[in-house]
Order: sequence, then C-alpha cells, then structure tokens
Amino acid sequence: MPDLGWRALQPGMEQRLEVGAGPHGQDVLALLYTMSPGGTYAIERELSAGELNGPVELPLWGKATRVLHLAAVIVDERGVEHECALTLVPDDWRDLTMRFPSGPASWAAVRSIRLEDRTGLLGGQGPASVKIAGLPLAAGGS
Repeated sequence: MPDLGWRALQPGMEQRLEVGAGPHGQDVLALLYTMSPGGTYAIERELSAGELNGPVELPLWGKATRVLHLAAVIVDERGVEHECALTLVPDDWRDLTMRFPSGPASWAAVRSIRLEDRTGLLGGQGPASVKIAGLPLAAGGS
C-alpha cells in the first residue's frame, strides 16, 4: 500500500486507500479498528509548508457502520490545538466539513492535522469501520 501520509496513533488500526470511492469520486481513506471503552482512536498527518491553500477548513465526507463521535484537531505553529467535533451517523455518506473559526487564518500556520474517534470516551466499544473522503493524502490523490 502506498504511504498516504497518515499514521495511526494506536496499534491495531488498519488503513487502506479506496481510489475514487468517495461520494464525488474522491479517493477515500478507509479505517478499521476495534474500540474499547475509555479509548480514543486517531490518525495524524504532518503538513509541509505550502501543502494546503485556501480557508482553514477540511471539506470531508464520512461513512461509517455505526455512530461515531469524530473530531478534527489542527495544531498551529505555536503548538496550540484547535478542534471541530461532529457526530457521524451510519449508512450513507455525510458531509463532515470541519471548520476552525478560532484557528489560524491560513494553512501556512498549521503544522499537523489529527482525526480522532472519541466514541470510546463515551463508553463505545467494538469494531468500527469508517471511510473518510477529502483528507489530504501524500499519495493516491485527495
């Protein structure tokens, strides 16, 4: 599998690329993991200078097999975290555009992006399968 630029922060998270499988033909990052109560499951990606442009938001689409409580966290050049959290309901593709109104004005000030599933913090457990379209990928498109 090509390096997509995202790394799992917990062991046991499987990642795979699904080319053109998104709701608008985007490439999809598919994640599979088993959550336990009290746990957070996350992937993270460091950004290079000039890699992203435009407004500091993530126009994502998500699809899951169960209700998930997701958060996108961006870390700015000062190490300050800015987050946006949304609930993803199962079945069809859902708009998950993540906005950071109190965050940096430009992507040039963002050093990393982290996508977290916080469902385990609310007592969730068991297998989770989620597909995310619109994430910046190092290879295979975005």
